[in-house]
Amino acid sequence: LSHGSTRGGFSTTLVYEPDDASEKQHGSLYFVIDIGSPSPLSADIAYNIIDIIKEEYYSDLELSAGESFENALKAANSELAAIAKEGEKDWMGKLNIVIAAVKDKDMYIVQRGTAEIHLLRDNNMINLSKGMYTPGETYRPEETLVNLIEGELGVGDRMLASTSELF
Repeated sequence: LSHGSTRGGFSTTLVYEPDDASEKQHGSLYFVIDIGSPSPLSADIAYNIIDIIKEEYYSDLELSAGESFENALKAANSELAAIAKEGEKDWMGKLNIVIAAVKDKDMYIVQRGTAEIHLLRDNNMINLSKGMYTPGETYRPEETLVNLIEGELGVGDRMLASTSELF
């Protein structure tokens, strides 16, 4: 977790591998979500993000995985903006998240907050999210999920997504 146990919050991880054959062709989704807010709505916000990303990512399988991922992020950002507009803002600045889509060798990743993404390749670990977090940055809910990384995974590569507490 990215917060002390006395402050409260909500964390979850999820790997979504679809059962439907056509969706399998579009790849899998990976989530690490940590909201360092004691708000009772933190869990709802996290699960809303997961549901929206899953629904939008697999909604039009004619699109490329990259296009689907970008559309899913736009939909999630719209939902986060609506949540903030309704007055629930305690999550802002406390959302630490990694969402990844992996289709074959292609990976698409978004990161926010202190969550980290590391790639282990040829016995070298590279912090892909280094420099993406700026403490005290101005927070705009409609631009929450914008730190996008695209790349290719090679044979033997391992990707690690976690809260900052792992290291």
